[in-house]
Amino acid sequence: MVHRQRLARIRRARLAAVVAELRGRFGEHIIRTGDLAALPAGSGRAALSSGSLGLDLLVGGLPRGAIVEYAGVDGSGKETLAFTALARCQQGGGLVLILDAAGTTDPDALTAAGIHLDALLLACPITAQEAWGTLVALAQCGALDLLVLSLPALRVLPGRFAGGPPARALARLRLALRGRSTTILVMNAPAPVWDAWGARGTQAAVVAQAATLRIALAAQGPIIAPHGDVVALRATARVVKHHGMPLASLVPLEMTAQGPRRAAELLALGRLAGCVEEQPLGLSADGRLLGRSPGQAIRRLEADPGLAAALEEAIRGAWTALPRPAAGSVR
Repeated sequence: MVHRQRLARIRRARLAAVVAELRGRFGEHIIRTGDLAALPAGSGRAALSSGSLGLDLLVGGLPRGAIVEYAGVDGSGKETLAFTALARCQQGGGLVLILDAAGTTDPDALTAAGIHLDALLLACPITAQEAWGTLVALAQCGALDLLVLSLPALRVLPGRFAGGPPARALARLRLALRGRSTTILVMNAPAPVWDAWGARGTQAAVVAQAATLRIALAAQGPIIAPHGDVVALRATARVVKHHGMPLASLVPLEMTAQGPRRAAELLALGRLAGCVEEQPLGLSADGRLLGRSPGQAIRRLEADPGLAAALEEAIRGAWTALPRPAAGSVR
């Protein structure tokens, strides 16, 4: 306990020092934060949640000291999934920051995803030089647990990056992260190709080489309730690169403003892991009826947090005994 408190003091001191340095270099606007002493202590070295239980089970969460890429068109769920990852990190006591180069971060969207704004750091660079200097300083500091940014927003900042074009600078940024606790999560537009390396010399290739984990998100259309309202958006998350190897496993997601619909993921993963079975009367888990249809089962899990927690525990326990999912859909 004493050791953890000492590490927490060290991390806060490092963060305070780098915030003061950046404000001295670029001005007070560069980092917006509340009382630094009141921020969480950090979540240690454990892997961070991706924002999706299915992805966490597939890849083990977001790796530390690395760059992770979520790529997809607008409306594919990449921003919501990134915000959910931030919220999960905060819930675990982690220090999180958003680099808002475009100045478009919506506080309502952050709050809906479960992010506590009082414990959120916000970096607001207005030039490419400020953005690069801020990223390198925060990466080398190692005090943060998770930093989220939009690569397309960086590309339109005026000025030139000291590390080269934004995508090429990621390769140098990866070196600054080595041995640190900080993970940088990059939201990106779809690349021309989704293989691990891309075409030689392109920005896609540079991002692919810099990122340890790459996730491609694609929208699959809305989910309409019987009364006509849109309750969620179907999406798929495809693992494109993990530990240097391209994969193809698909995780189906039902995206809401609060993030992936947890009950839908639990039902899909429970069926895959054998924790949810089809009985003559419908779907059941551990001898308890969930519903006659998947929709009814999802609503039952949403209405009963204890049942959902028990199912998640059973899934995590059964997952380690399953063979690694082959290329295809995790359903």
